[in-house]
Amino acid sequence: MLLTLHCLLMTSQLALASQPNSDPSTWTPPPLVQVPEEAVPRAVKPPVSQPGVPPGALPPAAGSPFAPTPVPRPEGPEYGLMLTESLFGIVTAAGVCLIPYFLLRGSGFLGASDPTLQTLILILTFSGVPLAVSQTEQSIAQGSRYYDVEGWPAPLGGLLAEAAVLGLYFWLRQTPGVDAGFTEVVLLSGTVGVVPLVEMGMINLFKVPRAQLPPPRAVFTSDASGVKLGFPALQPFASTAGGVTGLGVQVPLLAGSF
Repeated sequence: MLLTLHCLLMTSQLALASQPNSDPSTWTPPPLVQVPEEAVPRAVKPPVSQPGVPPGALPPAAGSPFAPTPVPRPEGPEYGLMLTESLFGIVTAAGVCLIPYFLLRGSGFLGASDPTLQTLILILTFSGVPLAVSQTEQSIAQGSRYYDVEGWPAPLGGLLAEAAVLGLYFWLRQTPGVDAGFTEVVLLSGTVGVVPLVEMGMINLFKVPRAQLPPPRAVFTSDASGVKLGFPALQPFASTAGGVTGLGVQVPLLAGSF
């Protein structure tokens, strides 16, 4: 075994000696390269200590990377969102009231001899407009980065505005000398134009900046004053998991702002 290794070593030395420029005395060093002065590394200056930080100590971190991102404060009214809410509210109101109204009018039902039934159907048709418009406009308003929207102002304002439009319509119908076409214009323009604008105004009047929202109520709620024990805000929900429909209630255990 040792003889075989010795033979292999002698063979490799002979093969290396047979290569050109194998003599180390004939080797030439590589050329020198001029390095600019600014590329030469200098001594690192010690960091300047901040006020209140001992020399050699690290400054405090700016914040935890796991902390929630702070919500920026709005720079002004959200005119684009307000315009979008109004336009989609008008489209929703037109689809909810105009189609049933003209179907009833074309069938001759609005000219029926029974005024009580006619009034009841008319009120039921137009009373659903504020609720449909509020759902459309609130879903758009919830897309705001800066504000949180309350659920009650838009339906309340829409119902009051629709009640005013219907009251004005019936008052004009009973006023002698008022054209029937004018009363119809008042009813439709008030429902399609005024009600969505009123609901848009109520949404933007009562919306709250997200930075000012308190933490949700839970069994243990943490804030600047400490941890508090209280009654949680129960949240009902419906589930269809596994093909089985069930109802339940969510109970928040821990909530807070950090």
